[in-house]
Amino acid sequence: MRNTPRLTLILRREELGHSQKFIANKAGISFSTLSQIERGKQGVNVKQAILLANALQTTVEKLFKDEV
Repeated sequence: MRNTPRLTLILRREELGHSQKFIANKAGISFSTLSQIERGKQGVNVKQAILLANALQTTVEKLFKDEV
């Protein structure tokens, strides 16, 4: 079973042991935005994808590989 990009994001965040608030702050986005992204209620723009990948110590490609 393939992970969706939002599930990959959640799993990576949990793997690192970080809360949504921590990752949102580290990425420079609001908690609300990250919560909506993880719930599939909001898409991710290129800037947010890069910020989230950096905050999660991974690459955009690894986080969003199923989106390409």
